Parts: sequence; C-alpha cells; structure tokens
Amino acid sequence: MKKIFFLLYIFIFIQSSFSKTEIDKAFMERKNILNNNEFTVYSPTIINNSQISEDQVANQFDCYGKNISPKVVWKNVPKETKSFAITLYDNDAKTDSGWWHWVVYNIPSDIDSIENGASSNKELMPKGSIQVLNDYSSYGFGGICQPKGSKYNYTLTVYALNNEIDLPKNSTPAMVRLYINKYLIDKAEIKAFYIRDIDINKNNIYKFKSNSSKKFILKEEK
Repeated sequence: MKKIFFLLYIFIFIQSSFSKTEIDKAFMERKNILNNNEFTVYSPTIINNSQISEDQVANQFDCYGKNISPKVVWKNVPKETKSFAITLYDNDAKTDSGWWHWVVYNIPSDIDSIENGASSNKELMPKGSIQVLNDYSSYGFGGICQPKGSKYNYTLTVYALNNEIDLPKNSTPAMVRLYINKYLIDKAEIKAFYIRDIDINKNNIYKFKSNSSKKFILKEEK
C-alpha cells in the first residue's frame, strides 16, 4: 500500500513539475511576443497610464512645480536610425492644436537616453540636439500648467528618424513635426495624465478639492 502511495506521489510530482515548466515556457513566449524587440521608451517620472510627477509641473502663472524635464530612456532602436526626436504634447489643451511642452530633434543615433533636467543644462543635453520653442514661447522644456480642477492627458514620444532635420532653432513645433513625419521610421510613446488639485483616498479615487462632483478612478476594479 505504501508503495502505491509512493508511486502516486512521484507521478503527481512529475506532472506538477512538467506543468510548471510548460506554464513558465508559455509565459516567456507570451512575454517575447508582447516585447517582440519593439522600439520602446521609458521614463521614471512619466510612467504609462499614471499621474505625472510634480517635477514636470511648470513654475509660472499659478503653477508652482519644479519645471524639470524628465529622464527618457529608449531601446530596441531600428537599425536604419540616423537621429531621434522627442516631444511632450498636451492632448487636452483648449486650443485647436493642443499644446507642445517640449520638442527636441537631431539627437544623435548613438544616444539612448536623456538625463533628468537636461533641458536646462547644456552639459546634459546630447551634443548636436536642438530644442525649439515650446508653446510658452520659450526654448526647451515647459512644464505642465493646466487649469485647476481638471484632468489632462499627455503623450511623451521618442521618434526614430532616417535622417537629421535641417531646420533653424526658431522653428515652430508644427514645422518640426512636419519633418518628423517625413523621416519617421518608428516611434515609441508613453501616455500619462495629470490631475490638478486632488485628494487621493484609500480606494484610489481622485476627487477634486473644489466643490466639483467630478471623480476619476485610477484603477478600475474588475
């Protein structure tokens, strides 16, 4: 009888180990399919589908942030890349063309990151890169400063281009985007948001501090 139980135990152990191996294998295959060596971008302060850091809030008008450009890292670059461009765009600004917070181009092809605060520090910006006027009419990074009691969505994009862009520094974001589209090989995006004047309760519900009844849920319950 003990022998039968022992053999049964061995059989179950082998089956369990086999199943675990197959699950691990399937998980890795799925992970590889999802990654698929795609051109990707990461920022420790602008994280996909998350609230943007206070560091990226402007320090002007009625906003009192640090106005620090984010660290940006990218990988799996297309082989034919000759230069990169970066933009930070406000999708919800009350204008006909949104709002450009940061536009950089002619980042050399051997660069794979820009350090935190590089926009205001020439020593940190990649040599040869050009920052044009943002929609505050200042060069370089201009932080977030949306109306109080609002939720705005933002897109941080790194573009891999098959050429350098030959434009003067005083070019508009729209003109740079025209050339980005002309030379575009691939792009990688982070879509994040910022909610101004909020409280966060234990249920991860964002509620305006004003008397507004609007609410935003950080994570939807399944």
